[in-house]
Amino acid sequence: MNNEDFGIKPAFKLALIAIQIVGLCKLAVMGFEYLVRVLA
Repeated sequence: MNNEDFGIKPAFKLALIAIQIVGLCKLAVMGFEYLVRVLA
């Protein structure tokens, strides 16, 4: 049990970090597109 738990938790943390990075990238793209529309 301990070995499986130890293997799952770091993977879960990495998944959460990946989701946060993807979310930030989407926000950056949306902000960039907004700036392009305003400036263009």
